[in-house]
Amino acid sequence: MKQELIRLRTLVGFLGEEDQFSWWDTSFLSETGQRFLERTFPRSAFASGLHSVTVAALQLHDASVGKGDVAHLFRLAPTQEREVSELLRDTEPDQILDGVQDSETALESLNEMSRVVSSTAGAVRVGRRDDLLTSDGIGQVAGYYHEAFTSDQQVFPYFSDA
Repeated sequence: MKQELIRLRTLVGFLGEEDQFSWWDTSFLSETGQRFLERTFPRSAFASGLHSVTVAALQLHDASVGKGDVAHLFRLAPTQEREVSELLRDTEPDQILDGVQDSETALESLNEMSRVVSSTAGAVRVGRRDDLLTSDGIGQVAGYYHEAFTSDQQVFPYFSDA
């Protein structure tokens, strides 16, 4: 499930970047961004780019849903974030970056992961924190982001126990 989370973070991270839908001011997951990062981080350009995009997306999401007892695509529990980071080190970037060649390809890949959801904007509670790392939770999150990008809205799906 964490591999799917990495894939979803990459797709949403890429689509939210400046050259696509401009939700955050980064360009690290583009082909040019990856080439730039390879000079400084030759063995971990993809992981470095995804981390940088995650930080940018985290700030925007936290501003909408808060930092309290919530989880979202870019904020997991510390132990889960550590596990994702460790898994990311062993992940072959080409497998994931194939889905982010351009906006159209990334939207198609995101749609393939998506479950049907109601279109909405802003912060939306999807379920309990434990639901995020399930196939249904990831599918719903993918669905919300897909709807948001295709309808030119911003949505911030989150999970909380409250």
